Amino acid sequence: MLENLGVLLEVPISGNEARARQLPQTVGKLVMYALEKSKEMRALNMTKLVEWLSRFVEPGESLYASPLVPFLSDKKMAVFLASSGLEADTVRLDTQTCLIRCSSDDAIASILDNCTSEAIVFMTDTDGCSAHATLVAVDKYAGNYRGHETPFMSRLDAHGGFFFFAETHQSIEVLGTPVFIWRRCLSRLLDQADRDSRPRC
Repeated sequence: MLENLGVLLEVPISGNEARARQLPQTVGKLVMYALEKSKEMRALNMTKLVEWLSRFVEPGESLYASPLVPFLSDKKMAVFLASSGLEADTVRLDTQTCLIRCSSDDAIASILDNCTSEAIVFMTDTDGCSAHATLVAVDKYAGNYRGHETPFMSRLDAHGGFFFFAETHQSIEVLGTPVFIWRRCLSRLLDQADRDSRPRC
């Protein structure tokens, strides 16, 4: 299940990195990244990242995505949402900000493949209300910051953690509370590693 993916874990994140990235020193970090980023491996890498994003969602929750600084124009974003069948599952906050409910693995894959932006944040929610409030809070976030992740940390109490997709690294970085990292993410990774290590008859 982790084919061609590496995993990096820091719980909590190192003090130096927390200061450099203006993140809470109590936050944990888990990164799933492609070991080989060739054109030939991209499709497999994306498939694996989609599978894991889907597996990190608890029963009764949905996964919500929001492109951060999208490279698509407002018109092209509308075309993308319509052609991908995501228009009905999307709330537009303004021309640059939208919240997309990912109702299936295909929806996640479509966003990763076609919604080009500096990054894409994914968060879990039961009805979209907290996710919507998070994007509003991030938009109103005051102060200078170096990375897209920093403003989201003020909403850890609402979500526990966030998943940030970086196209250039073909990776998912999870930033969250230690409980979020251990229970939601690492426990599933370890369970899968245990199953993968069992001899097959």
